[in-house]
Amino acid sequence: MRLYERILRLFPLASYEEERSRNGCMTFVREEEAARPADGLTYSKRLYLRGNGAPVWVYIVTLSPDASAHWAVSAAPAGTILQVREHARRFEGSVLFAMNASFFHFFNNGDLTPYGIQIVRGKVCALPRIHDKPQHSSNFFAVTKEGLPLIADMDDYSEHLEGRLQYAVGGGLRLMIAGKIHLHSDESVAPRTAIGIAKDGTVIALCADGRSRISAGLSYADLIDIYTHLGFEILELLNLDGGGSTAALLREENGSFRMLNVPSGPPTPTARAVEPHGEEQARPVADALLIVADSLYDAECRFDSNRLTAIPF
Repeated sequence: MRLYERILRLFPLASYEEERSRNGCMTFVREEEAARPADGLTYSKRLYLRGNGAPVWVYIVTLSPDASAHWAVSAAPAGTILQVREHARRFEGSVLFAMNASFFHFFNNGDLTPYGIQIVRGKVCALPRIHDKPQHSSNFFAVTKEGLPLIADMDDYSEHLEGRLQYAVGGGLRLMIAGKIHLHSDESVAPRTAIGIAKDGTVIALCADGRSRISAGLSYADLIDIYTHLGFEILELLNLDGGGSTAALLREENGSFRMLNVPSGPPTPTARAVEPHGEEQARPVADALLIVADSLYDAECRFDSNRLTAIPF
Protein backbone atom coordinates (compact mmCIF):
# COMPACT_ATOMS: atom_id res chain seq x y z
CA MET A 1 0.00 0.00 0.00
CA ARG A 2 1.37 3.40 -0.98
CA LEU A 3 1.87 6.05 1.70
CA TYR A 4 -0.90 8.29 0.41
CA GLU A 5 -3.38 5.43 0.62
CA ARG A 6 -2.37 4.81 4.24
CA ILE A 7 -2.92 8.49 5.07
CA LEU A 8 -6.37 8.51 3.44
CA ARG A 9 -7.42 5.61 5.66
CA LEU A 10 -6.62 7.78 8.69
CA PHE A 11 -7.73 11.16 7.28
CA PRO A 12 -10.26 10.68 4.46
CA LEU A 13 -10.74 13.48 1.96
CA ALA A 14 -13.59 15.91 2.63
CA SER A 15 -15.42 18.41 0.44
CA TYR A 16 -13.82 21.85 0.68
CA GLU A 17 -17.01 23.49 -0.61
CA GLU A 18 -19.20 21.73 1.97
CA GLU A 19 -16.82 22.63 4.80
CA ARG A 20 -16.76 26.27 3.71
CA SER A 21 -20.55 26.30 3.49
CA ARG A 22 -20.77 24.83 6.97
CA ASN A 23 -18.13 26.94 8.74
CA GLY A 24 -17.75 30.03 6.56
CA CYS A 25 -14.78 31.44 4.65
CA MET A 26 -11.81 33.47 5.86
CA THR A 27 -12.18 37.25 5.63
CA PHE A 28 -9.12 39.43 5.20
CA VAL A 29 -9.33 42.49 7.47
CA ARG A 30 -6.06 44.39 7.15
CA GLU A 31 -2.32 44.22 6.75
CA GLU A 32 -0.66 45.25 10.01
CA GLU A 33 2.99 45.10 8.91
CA ALA A 34 4.88 44.72 5.64
CA ALA A 35 8.58 44.46 4.86
CA ARG A 36 10.96 43.55 2.04
CA PRO A 37 14.11 42.20 3.74
CA ALA A 38 15.77 41.33 0.41
CA ASP A 39 15.07 41.39 -3.32
CA GLY A 40 12.32 38.86 -3.97
CA LEU A 41 11.59 38.34 -0.25
CA THR A 42 8.45 39.84 1.32
CA TYR A 43 6.89 39.67 4.78
CA SER A 44 3.33 40.53 5.79
CA LYS A 45 1.45 40.38 9.09
CA ARG A 46 -2.27 40.12 8.45
CA LEU A 47 -5.47 39.99 10.46
CA TYR A 48 -8.20 37.61 9.28
CA LEU A 49 -11.60 36.66 10.64
CA ARG A 50 -12.78 33.06 10.62
CA GLY A 51 -16.31 32.22 9.52
CA ASN A 52 -17.53 32.50 13.11
CA GLY A 53 -15.98 35.97 13.46
CA ALA A 54 -12.99 34.87 15.55
CA PRO A 55 -9.78 36.83 14.79
CA VAL A 56 -6.59 35.14 13.57
CA TRP A 57 -3.16 36.74 13.21
CA VAL A 58 -1.27 35.32 10.24
CA TYR A 59 2.37 35.87 9.24
CA ILE A 60 3.23 35.30 5.57
CA VAL A 61 6.66 35.23 3.92
CA THR A 62 7.13 34.83 0.16
CA LEU A 63 10.35 34.03 -1.68
CA SER A 64 10.32 34.42 -5.46
CA PRO A 65 12.43 32.18 -7.73
CA ASP A 66 14.63 35.14 -8.73
CA ALA A 67 15.22 36.34 -5.15
CA SER A 68 18.66 37.14 -3.81
CA ALA A 69 18.13 34.50 -1.11
CA HIS A 70 17.39 30.77 -0.88
CA TRP A 71 15.85 28.17 1.41
CA ALA A 72 18.01 26.08 3.73
CA VAL A 73 17.50 23.75 6.70
CA SER A 74 19.06 23.95 10.13
CA ALA A 75 18.99 20.80 12.25
CA ALA A 76 18.42 21.77 15.87
CA PRO A 77 17.70 18.84 18.19
CA ALA A 78 17.09 20.02 21.77
CA GLY A 79 17.36 23.68 20.70
CA THR A 80 14.58 26.24 20.56
CA ILE A 81 13.81 28.43 17.59
CA LEU A 82 15.16 31.38 19.61
CA GLN A 83 18.68 30.01 19.22
CA VAL A 84 18.52 31.12 15.60
CA ARG A 85 19.38 34.56 16.93
CA GLU A 86 22.84 33.56 18.07
CA HIS A 87 23.34 31.12 15.23
CA ALA A 88 22.44 33.74 12.61
CA ARG A 89 25.05 36.19 13.85
CA ARG A 90 27.74 33.70 12.82
CA PHE A 91 26.58 34.17 9.22
CA GLU A 92 27.33 37.89 9.23
CA GLY A 93 23.65 38.68 8.83
CA SER A 94 22.97 36.20 6.04
CA VAL A 95 20.03 34.44 7.73
CA LEU A 96 16.93 36.54 7.00
CA PHE A 97 14.05 34.38 8.23
CA ALA A 98 13.54 31.16 10.21
CA MET A 99 10.54 29.06 11.22
CA ASN A 100 9.89 25.66 12.74
CA ALA A 101 9.30 22.79 10.34
CA SER A 102 9.19 19.03 11.06
CA PHE A 103 6.90 17.11 13.36
CA PHE A 104 9.07 15.41 15.94
CA HIS A 105 9.15 13.11 18.97
CA PHE A 106 8.33 15.47 21.84
CA PHE A 107 5.88 14.05 24.35
CA ASN A 108 6.25 10.75 26.23
CA ASN A 109 9.98 11.30 26.78
CA GLY A 110 10.50 12.05 23.10
CA ASP A 111 14.07 12.35 21.89
CA LEU A 112 13.33 15.42 19.69
CA THR A 113 14.22 13.57 16.49
CA PRO A 114 11.98 14.29 13.48
CA TYR A 115 9.23 11.90 12.43
CA GLY A 116 10.04 12.37 8.78
CA ILE A 117 12.99 12.93 6.48
CA GLN A 118 15.64 15.50 7.30
CA ILE A 119 18.40 16.46 4.85
CA VAL A 120 20.99 19.17 5.55
CA ARG A 121 23.56 20.19 2.92
CA GLY A 122 22.93 16.98 0.98
CA LYS A 123 23.42 14.74 4.02
CA VAL A 124 20.51 12.55 5.10
CA CYS A 125 20.22 13.18 8.84
CA ALA A 126 16.96 11.31 9.46
CA LEU A 127 14.52 8.99 7.70
CA PRO A 128 11.04 7.93 8.85
CA ARG A 129 10.92 5.05 11.30
CA ILE A 130 8.69 2.14 10.40
CA HIS A 131 6.36 2.74 13.34
CA ASP A 132 6.03 6.50 12.87
CA LYS A 133 2.67 8.08 12.11
CA PRO A 134 2.32 8.32 8.32
CA GLN A 135 0.46 11.66 8.59
CA HIS A 136 3.57 13.11 10.28
CA SER A 137 6.33 11.36 8.39
CA SER A 138 5.35 10.63 4.79
CA ASN A 139 5.45 14.07 3.13
CA PHE A 140 8.18 16.69 2.94
CA PHE A 141 9.33 20.04 1.59
CA ALA A 142 12.71 19.98 -0.12
CA VAL A 143 15.16 21.93 -2.24
CA THR A 144 17.01 20.03 -4.95
CA LYS A 145 20.75 20.36 -5.51
CA GLU A 146 19.85 22.61 -8.44
CA GLY A 147 17.94 24.92 -6.08
CA LEU A 148 14.38 23.98 -7.09
CA PRO A 149 11.72 23.75 -4.34
CA LEU A 150 9.33 20.81 -4.25
CA ILE A 151 6.79 19.03 -2.07
CA ALA A 152 6.68 15.26 -2.33
CA ASP A 153 6.28 12.05 -0.31
CA MET A 154 8.59 9.20 0.64
CA ASP A 155 7.37 7.09 -2.28
CA ASP A 156 8.60 9.85 -4.60
CA TYR A 157 11.87 9.97 -2.67
CA SER A 158 12.59 6.26 -2.97
CA GLU A 159 11.56 6.15 -6.63
CA HIS A 160 13.38 9.14 -8.10
CA LEU A 161 14.56 11.77 -5.58
CA GLU A 162 17.13 9.93 -3.48
CA GLY A 163 20.53 11.59 -3.84
CA ARG A 164 19.05 14.66 -5.58
CA LEU A 165 18.09 16.78 -2.55
CA GLN A 166 20.18 19.43 -0.81
CA TYR A 167 17.67 20.18 1.96
CA ALA A 168 14.50 18.51 3.20
CA VAL A 169 12.15 18.68 6.18
CA GLY A 170 9.25 16.40 6.96
CA GLY A 171 5.70 17.66 7.00
CA GLY A 172 2.14 16.65 7.70
CA LEU A 173 -0.83 16.36 5.37
CA ARG A 174 -0.66 17.67 1.80
CA LEU A 175 -3.58 20.05 1.34
CA MET A 176 -3.02 20.81 -2.35
CA ILE A 177 -1.42 18.50 -4.89
CA ALA A 178 -0.78 19.58 -8.51
CA GLY A 179 -3.19 22.48 -8.06
CA LYS A 180 -6.06 20.39 -6.71
CA ILE A 181 -7.44 20.78 -3.18
CA HIS A 182 -7.01 17.75 -0.92
CA LEU A 183 -8.92 18.76 2.19
CA HIS A 184 -8.79 16.12 4.90
CA SER A 185 -11.68 15.48 7.26
CA ASP A 186 -10.12 16.97 10.42
CA GLU A 187 -11.78 20.34 11.20
CA SER A 188 -9.79 21.14 14.36
CA VAL A 189 -8.52 24.70 14.84
CA ALA A 190 -4.96 25.33 16.05
CA PRO A 191 -1.83 27.42 15.55
CA ARG A 192 -0.51 26.44 12.11
CA THR A 193 2.72 26.37 10.15
CA ALA A 194 2.55 25.66 6.42
CA ILE A 195 4.49 26.03 3.19
CA GLY A 196 3.23 26.23 -0.37
CA ILE A 197 4.65 26.44 -3.88
CA ALA A 198 3.08 28.53 -6.63
CA LYS A 199 3.15 27.78 -10.35
CA ASP A 200 5.73 30.54 -10.94
CA GLY A 201 8.11 28.95 -8.40
CA THR A 202 7.35 31.34 -5.53
CA VAL A 203 7.46 29.64 -2.13
CA ILE A 204 5.02 30.96 0.46
CA ALA A 205 5.55 30.21 4.17
CA LEU A 206 2.81 30.85 6.71
CA CYS A 207 2.54 30.85 10.50
CA ALA A 208 -0.72 31.53 12.34
CA ASP A 209 -1.22 32.14 16.05
CA GLY A 210 -3.91 30.24 17.91
CA ARG A 211 -5.30 29.06 21.23
CA SER A 212 -5.55 32.58 22.63
CA ARG A 213 -8.10 35.34 23.10
CA ILE A 214 -6.62 37.44 20.29
CA SER A 215 -6.01 34.66 17.72
CA ALA A 216 -8.15 31.53 17.36
CA GLY A 217 -5.99 29.53 14.95
CA LEU A 218 -6.82 27.88 11.62
CA SER A 219 -8.36 24.69 10.32
CA TYR A 220 -7.02 22.91 7.24
CA ALA A 221 -9.78 24.49 5.17
CA ASP A 222 -8.84 27.92 6.53
CA LEU A 223 -5.25 27.35 5.41
CA ILE A 224 -6.41 26.44 1.92
CA ASP A 225 -8.72 29.45 1.87
CA ILE A 226 -5.89 31.87 2.70
CA TYR A 227 -3.40 30.36 0.25
CA THR A 228 -5.83 30.31 -2.66
CA HIS A 229 -6.62 34.01 -2.19
CA LEU A 230 -3.07 35.37 -2.02
CA GLY A 231 -2.90 36.13 -5.73
CA PHE A 232 -0.75 33.11 -6.65
CA GLU A 233 -1.67 29.96 -8.54
CA ILE A 234 -0.87 27.49 -5.78
CA LEU A 235 0.20 24.04 -6.93
CA GLU A 236 1.37 22.44 -3.67
CA LEU A 237 0.49 23.08 -0.04
CA LEU A 238 1.95 21.20 2.92
CA ASN A 239 0.93 21.48 6.57
CA LEU A 240 4.02 21.56 8.82
CA ASP A 241 4.26 21.09 12.58
CA GLY A 242 1.82 23.50 14.22
CA GLY A 243 0.35 23.85 17.67
CA GLY A 244 2.86 24.89 20.31
CA SER A 245 5.71 24.39 17.84
CA THR A 246 4.63 27.27 15.57
CA ALA A 247 7.33 29.95 15.73
CA ALA A 248 8.97 32.33 13.26
CA LEU A 249 11.77 34.90 13.33
CA LEU A 250 12.57 37.77 10.98
CA ARG A 251 15.83 39.69 10.75
CA GLU A 252 15.40 43.44 11.27
CA GLU A 253 17.31 46.15 9.41
CA ASN A 254 19.62 46.61 12.43
CA GLY A 255 20.61 42.93 12.30
CA SER A 256 18.61 41.83 15.34
CA PHE A 257 15.97 39.10 15.21
CA ARG A 258 12.34 39.52 16.17
CA MET A 259 9.89 36.78 17.02
CA LEU A 260 6.99 37.39 14.63
CA ASN A 261 4.31 35.30 16.23
CA VAL A 262 3.26 34.52 19.80
CA PRO A 263 4.11 30.87 20.65
CA SER A 264 1.37 29.03 22.50
CA GLY A 265 3.50 26.43 24.31
CA PRO A 266 3.90 24.45 26.39
CA PRO A 267 7.70 24.75 26.11
CA THR A 268 8.26 21.29 27.64
CA PRO A 269 6.05 18.18 27.88
CA THR A 270 5.44 18.80 31.60
CA ALA A 271 4.86 22.57 31.43
CA ARG A 272 1.55 24.37 31.07
CA ALA A 273 0.77 26.99 28.48
CA VAL A 274 -0.69 30.02 30.24
CA GLU A 275 -1.69 33.39 28.83
CA PRO A 276 -0.21 35.74 28.01
CA HIS A 277 1.76 33.57 25.60
CA GLY A 278 5.17 34.77 24.48
CA GLU A 279 8.78 33.90 23.83
CA GLU A 280 9.02 32.03 27.12
CA GLN A 281 6.63 29.50 25.58
CA ALA A 282 8.94 28.71 22.64
CA ARG A 283 9.52 24.98 22.67
CA PRO A 284 12.39 22.87 21.34
CA VAL A 285 12.29 22.05 17.63
CA ALA A 286 13.75 19.26 15.53
CA ASP A 287 14.78 21.58 12.71
CA ALA A 288 14.12 24.99 11.22
CA LEU A 289 13.52 26.24 7.70
CA LEU A 290 15.75 29.21 6.94
CA ILE A 291 15.85 31.84 4.24
CA VAL A 292 19.52 32.66 3.70
CA ALA A 293 21.04 35.45 1.63
CA ASP A 294 22.82 34.31 -1.53
CA SER A 295 26.17 35.45 -0.14
CA LEU A 296 26.50 31.85 1.10
CA TYR A 297 26.89 30.62 -2.47
CA ASP A 298 30.21 30.63 -4.26
CA ALA A 299 30.75 31.92 -7.79
CA GLU A 300 29.61 28.63 -9.34
CA CYS A 301 26.30 28.74 -7.41
CA ARG A 302 27.24 25.65 -5.45
CA PHE A 303 26.91 25.45 -1.69
CA ASP A 304 30.09 26.59 0.05
CA SER A 305 30.60 23.78 2.55
CA ASN A 306 33.29 25.70 4.46
CA ARG A 307 30.89 28.50 5.36
CA LEU A 308 27.84 26.30 5.88
CA THR A 309 29.35 24.19 8.63
CA ALA A 310 27.84 26.50 11.24
CA ILE A 311 24.25 25.94 10.14
CA PRO A 312 23.26 23.37 12.82
CA PHE A 313 22.50 25.05 16.13
